[in-house]
Formats: sequence, structure tokens, C-alpha cells
Amino acid sequence: MADYSELKHLVDRVLTDRRFCGDENHKALADGVLALIAENENLAGCDKAYAEVWEKARGLQSEMDEIVAERDQLKAENEALRQDADRYQWLRDKSEAVHQFYLSVPLWFTGVRFRPQDADNAIDAMSKGEQP
Repeated sequence: MADYSELKHLVDRVLTDRRFCGDENHKALADGVLALIAENENLAGCDKAYAEVWEKARGLQSEMDEIVAERDQLKAENEALRQDADRYQWLRDKSEAVHQFYLSVPLWFTGVRFRPQDADNAIDAMSKGEQP
């Protein structure tokens, strides 16, 4: 913050020292200088408040970035789970009930190796009407 003490001292001299004529113009000039000093001091306080608000905003932006990253991760996980659920539902709906207590793999699923990736690819292809 600027030191206005010398300027305030000069204003005081203009207003009180008999060597200055003390007319309306000098008084208006002194009042104007005091008003400008007050405004500058007020703006200096605003600068500090602005800096604090800006720092809080940067913190909020950082939090927002973390939330967006977490949201994107959850969306990706949700999509993967949705694909697994779609595979299960397709397989469940297309399976043959050879016994009332369990479902059997469809006959046309014969020849597909049951490694997870092979089964997923076969189910995805068949659910689209393609051959595995």
C-alpha cells in the first residue's frame, strides 16, 4: 500500500498555512487530493479481496477438474458394466432351458473357447446377428 503521509501533510499545509491564499480553488484542490487518496486506499483493499477471491476460484477449479475426471472414470466403468450386463442378458435370453434349475449354452455356441475375451467377442458378434 502506498504511503500518502507526505501528500496528506501537503494538503494540510494548503488548508492551514497562511502562506497559501486559502481561496476556494486551493480548498477544492486539497479536498480532491484527499478524495483520491481515500479512493486509492479503498481500491488497495479491493485488490486484496480480489486476490483472495481469485485464489478461492482457482481452488474451486482444481476441485472441479478432479470431479470431472472422476465423472469420466465412472462413465467409462459404467459403460464397461453395461456391456457386460448386455452380454449376460443376451446370453440369458438366448440360452436353452434343458433343466428347470439352470440354463444351458445355446447349441450354436459350440466351438467357442471359453476364455473371457473369446466368449465376450462371440456373444457380441451373435447379439448382432453375426457368426462368432
